[in-house]
Amino acid sequence: MNLNIRHLEYILEIYRCGSINKAAQKCYISQPHLSKIVKDVEQELGFEIIQRDRSGLSFNRNGLYFIDSVEKILQETQKIENIPRMEDSDNSSMHVAGSPSGFIMQAFLEFRKPSQSVPFRGGDIFKECGLQEIIQQIVMRETPLGIMVMFAGVVSKYASIAKNYNLSLDLLRDNVPVYLAMSQRHPLATKETVRIEDLEHYPFVLDSHVDYDDTVAGILELQETNVLYVSNRASRYDALRSGYYICHASQLTMHEAGCEGLCFREIEDMRDTLSIYSVKDASRPYSVREREFLDYLSERLRQDQGYKKDRR
Repeated sequence: MNLNIRHLEYILEIYRCGSINKAAQKCYISQPHLSKIVKDVEQELGFEIIQRDRSGLSFNRNGLYFIDSVEKILQETQKIENIPRMEDSDNSSMHVAGSPSGFIMQAFLEFRKPSQSVPFRGGDIFKECGLQEIIQQIVMRETPLGIMVMFAGVVSKYASIAKNYNLSLDLLRDNVPVYLAMSQRHPLATKETVRIEDLEHYPFVLDSHVDYDDTVAGILELQETNVLYVSNRASRYDALRSGYYICHASQLTMHEAGCEGLCFREIEDMRDTLSIYSVKDASRPYSVREREFLDYLSERLRQDQGYKKDRR
């Protein structure tokens, strides 16, 4: 059997689109050519994978088994292609996938500052992602190191996922208090503390990269219909400053440079806290630079542990 990897990608796109015509458009090939590829693959396999009727196109039982295998083959192929990027070198660039956090980003920038003993190094990448995307980045070997900020209530879920994919989770800090962030003009800003029931009356602004179930709104099972999703922290701060939206914030976030005009309130009946972990492939050690960065970040987290903010 001699199956073409590109043809497998095409067929997976057909499965995702539910249409040969739509898949052909996304793959920038003609519909007749893609139909011929499907027939060639079926002939190579010795069985049909797609059935057509008046209602449209669907994958039969053999086709679904085939798609399951194709996804695994393409994932492993991607891993092989990414092997050169995973080579460990003391002077190599550092790629990090991290939870959206001004504190962690600031620590990363400070770590990269040149000094007399360590020159400036270019080529580093810090990509802000949701928790699930961080795991995917590590599994697909697109990024060797992840920094995950998550509620204690979902740690067991991601620990199980990490174990299934042979990833190691290393705790950097736990029991980080959770606060509510809002404009100083927000109605809740008049309170010294807030309760969970107060949150139900105001819309949340959430990062679109983060899965809803991993946010405070999801943890507290608040209505997802009362949510505005934005793509970055700057947009989140703009929404908060509008005076109507709220979002959760950690003790670490409370002295970010972008927080002018905002205030923070303790959620007095909030029992969940945040934990911060590093994640990587368990089969490889940290590189020298990764270890140095994690040591620096851990020290920053320890220094910040006693930080208290005037709640205004």
